[in-house]
Amino acid sequence: MRYAIRFLLVSLLAGLLAGCGRNIRTLDEHDRSLPLAQRARAAAATGSLDDAVALYREALTANPAAARVHLDLAFFLHDSIKDYVGAIYHYRDYLRLRPGTEKSEMVKNRVRLAKQALAASVLPEDREVGRTFARLEQEVSALRKRVGELKAANATLARELSERPEVSAGEPSLLDAMHGAEDDPRTSGSSVTEYVVKPGDTLSSIAVRMYGDAAKWRNIVEANKAVLGNGDLVRVGQRLKIIKEE
Repeated sequence: MRYAIRFLLVSLLAGLLAGCGRNIRTLDEHDRSLPLAQRARAAAATGSLDDAVALYREALTANPAAARVHLDLAFFLHDSIKDYVGAIYHYRDYLRLRPGTEKSEMVKNRVRLAKQALAASVLPEDREVGRTFARLEQEVSALRKRVGELKAANATLARELSERPEVSAGEPSLLDAMHGAEDDPRTSGSSVTEYVVKPGDTLSSIAVRMYGDAAKWRNIVEANKAVLGNGDLVRVGQRLKIIKEE
């Protein structure tokens, strides 16, 4: 009796697995019968590689759940185009859409092969380029952080400046000092103008605007030591003397 029950269970399980296999084959046939998928396979067969990829992707745009089309495109990218990243992407889409099918282990193995081929294709100089990009990204991130800090500092200084008079009583203004510029040997044969610092300004950006050269921010510091002191930060509302050679 026990053997009869066991035989019945095994037969039932085999029938279910066979039915599942037929169901997957039916779904695959449906996906592959899509007109764009058929045209993609035809283009691949004639060697029109770019057209085939474009048609496969167009088919998936219109039918993103077409798992078999994902798998066919993954095979094509892996074997014919050598686009291992794209192949891995579409292999994984197939596994996501059809988990636990009889093809799952085969597809997972193809993912491993694509990863190995991708690793082998990365030459030492490519890795060096990657390290360089990573370093540059870190430097850009640090600069962005510094810019954010400077903007916050400028905003704070602008608020503080707005709460007090621009020139204290009896304090000579920059324009007063400029009137005596003719007696300054550094300004002999030069023109002197005034620049009022605006939100977001830096010494480099002011140098670009006034001189057309960011490196000339040192000229601004040299001409405005009384205003800037030994610092290299500007505050909104500051009046800077700009000396240009005539």
